[in-house]
Amino acid sequence: MEKNCFVCFTGIDGSGKTTLSNFLVNYLKEKNQKTIYAYGRLKPFVTLPIMYVGRKLLLNNTTKKHYSDYVKKNKEYSQKYRTLFSFYKGLLVLENIIQITLKVRVPMLLGYNVVCDRYIYDTIITDLGIYYNNQQQILDSIQKLYNYVPKPDIVFVLDVPDNVSLSRKDDIEHINYISNARKHYRKLHETYQFTYIDTSGLREEVENVITSTYDRHTTEDV
Repeated sequence: MEKNCFVCFTGIDGSGKTTLSNFLVNYLKEKNQKTIYAYGRLKPFVTLPIMYVGRKLLLNNTTKKHYSDYVKKNKEYSQKYRTLFSFYKGLLVLENIIQITLKVRVPMLLGYNVVCDRYIYDTIITDLGIYYNNQQQILDSIQKLYNYVPKPDIVFVLDVPDNVSLSRKDDIEHINYISNARKHYRKLHETYQFTYIDTSGLREEVENVITSTYDRHTTEDV
C-alpha cells in the first residue's frame, strides 16, 4: 500500500508556486491518487485587525515603496514594544498552526496526498522576516514550528531572477523586498537540502524535475 505524500512549493513572488502546485495535483489525480490542493501560508483572520491597527498607529505612511525605512521602523517597533510584538507573533503562529491542521493534517489522516502552495516557510519569511536581525532567527522559528505542524516529504524551493519576479507580479512595491526574500529562501534550501528549481527556464523542463522528484521519492518509500 502506497503511503500518502505531503509536498510543498515555496519561494519568492512570481516563481510559479500556485501554477506548479496545481500542475502536480492534476498529475497525481491522473494517476488515480487521492490528492488535494492546499494554500499553506497564513490567511490572517484573527490577526488581521491587529496588523491593520499596528500599521496605522506605528508605521503611519511608511510603505514598502520606501523599503529600507519600512524594515527599519518594523525592527525598531518590534524591539520597543517587545511584549506586544511577542503576543502578535504568537497569535500569528497559532493561527497558522490551526489552519495547517485543518488544511493539511486532517486530509493526510484521511489518506490524501496534500500539495501545498506555500507553507510555514512563506509565513515566517514574508510576515515575520522583516522583524528578525539575521537568517538564523528565521531558521530557528521554522524549526520550532516543526514541533506543531507536519514536516513535508518533499519541498520545492522555486526561484527566478529579480527582474522576472517583478515582471510577473504587479503588486511588488520594491525590488529590495524580492532580493531580501531570495536570500532567506536560498538559505532555507541550503540548510535543509530542499529541491531548488529556477523556474525562469522552459516550463516542460521544470515540470519534468517536479514529477521525476516526486516519482523517485515515492518509489523509494515503497
